[in-house]
Amino acid sequence: VSVKKYMDYLINDQQKTPKGLLFLGEWGSLRLAAHAALIMLQAADLGLTPDGYRQFAKTQIDYALGDGG
Repeated sequence: VSVKKYMDYLINDQQKTPKGLLFLGEWGSLRLAAHAALIMLQAADLGLTPDGYRQFAKTQIDYALGDGG
């Protein structure tokens, strides 16, 4: 339940850049967004909101791979 609360917080309430990247800290925000995406994918594998978490994780990884506009 704690993982689900944290993932929902990241998706719904955490600050994001104008292009949608999670902004979790001033230094190394891309690495922190990638870590969050990994946790979301693992939570999705456990059956916690699988479609929503996978989709959001995909947006974070796509951004890291150059889909930032």
